[in-house]
Amino acid sequence: MTRLYNYLMGRFYEARSTRALSLHHRFKKTAEKFFQRCGLDWDGRQD
Repeated sequence: MTRLYNYLMGRFYEARSTRALSLHHRFKKTAEKFFQRCGLDWDGRQD
C-alpha cells in the first residue's frame, strides 16, 4: 500500500512540477518579448 501511495504521489508531483516548469518558460518568453518591446534587456538594463 505504501509503495503504491508513494508511486502515485511521485507521479502527481512530477506532473505538477512539469506543468509549473512549462508555465514558467511561457512566462519568461512573454516577459522577454515585453522587455524587448520596451527597449530593455532581460537584465533590466537600457542600451
